[in-house]
Amino acid sequence: MANTKTSNSNQEYATVDTAPGTGGYWTNEITETGKYQEKLFFSVRDMGTSFSATVTVQFQPDGDDDWSDYGTYTSNSREVLEIGTTGNKWRAGVKEGDYTSGKVRFGFDR
Repeated sequence: MANTKTSNSNQEYATVDTAPGTGGYWTNEITETGKYQEKLFFSVRDMGTSFSATVTVQFQPDGDDDWSDYGTYTSNSREVLEIGTTGNKWRAGVKEGDYTSGKVRFGFDR
């Protein structure tokens, strides 16, 4: 078992099935420009067994060095994030200490 990332022209996803180490385990970051503008689709789902983990969505405004938490998810979810077009970066992940068991897939698509 190993944590993995999936990336293509329409999505940025990560799958976590092992406790992340220092720094957590995150999707590749995306930017509001380019393929993701105005609306960003985000989902969390278990992959065959119930998971026990907290997935955190974060954003980083253009010019900032730090990430800010946007929201957390502990169960299957699908939503549209209204993000505008300001150049923020976005990522989702499981922070160190926020994984207990199971396999969870989460990320962004358009």
